[in-house]
Amino acid sequence: MTIGIDLEGTLIAECGEFPCERTGTLAKLLYPNGVRTGARPLLRELTRAGHALTLYSSGAHKPWKLLLWCRLARLPVRRVVTAEQEKKKRARQAHKKQKRFAQDLKALGLTHFGKTSEVTWPPCAGMNLILDDEARHIHSAWRMGVKGVLVTNCEQDWTARIREATLQSPEIEIITLQKKATL
Repeated sequence: MTIGIDLEGTLIAECGEFPCERTGTLAKLLYPNGVRTGARPLLRELTRAGHALTLYSSGAHKPWKLLLWCRLARLPVRRVVTAEQEKKKRARQAHKKQKRFAQDLKALGLTHFGKTSEVTWPPCAGMNLILDDEARHIHSAWRMGVKGVLVTNCEQDWTARIREATLQSPEIEIITLQKKATL
């Protein structure tokens, strides 16, 4: 199973809303925030169970720096996706498509003003499960056919539901603000 993990608010605290473990000096130079308490053992356990972990961030970070930070913080993340990276990728794809389309229209003597393609967030392509702290992201993933677990700061053991969803049970409960569904 490929699992996408949100960085801000899920794996690291945005404004000190949950306890964090210390990271090494080099990791702190790249990214000053600590890792959420219990995240390292959970991610290692998921990796040992055969899951591929993808970290996604809506911040303006360079993917290679986040991947290096993961290595230095001893987080077994295989891939990093950032919002800026996705926007650039979509823009390149749209530009190629528009260029071909414009050439076809020019051959017909017509002109075209194309619209840019939207970036869907979270990046659910190729993922089976996402872990996020925002209900709207979980709901968005659910609409795209991807299961999700809402990670909150209210739970004493925030890793229990994730372990249950990924390691034991094929059924994952999705909770949004309005409704509750079981996949």
